[in-house]
Order: sequence, then structure tokens, then C-alpha cells
Amino acid sequence: MIGAGPFPSAIYALGSVCAWGIADFIGGYAARRFHAFFLTTLGHFSGTLLVAGLAFHEHEPFPPATH
Repeated sequence: MIGAGPFPSAIYALGSVCAWGIADFIGGYAARRFHAFFLTTLGHFSGTLLVAGLAFHEHEPFPPATH
């Protein structure tokens, strides 16, 4: 953490709000120009790549196939 108290949490919250707002605006703008299936496919594919890349970078094991 950066320091004690609520200040780091407020910075993270402000960054999250800004990122959410920008993504919402750009998503709405792109939805008017492109096909919805293309945007959905692109979003899911990029999210999968991000999560797989983070898991690979952190050396996370695969979850077990059985419980």
C-alpha cells in the first residue's frame, strides 16, 4: 500500500470509476459503428487472453478436474 488510511482506497476507487466510465463511453460509441457479435467476440477473446496471461505470469496451477 502507498500509505495508511483511506487515501489509497480512494485513489483506487477513483481510477476504477474513471476506467469504467471511459470503457462505457467507448463501448457505446463502438456499438454504433460495428456489428454486436464482433464486439462481443472481441471482448471475450481479449478477456480470456488477459486472464490466461496473468495466470501464466503468476504461475497459477489449473484447477482440479474433479472435486
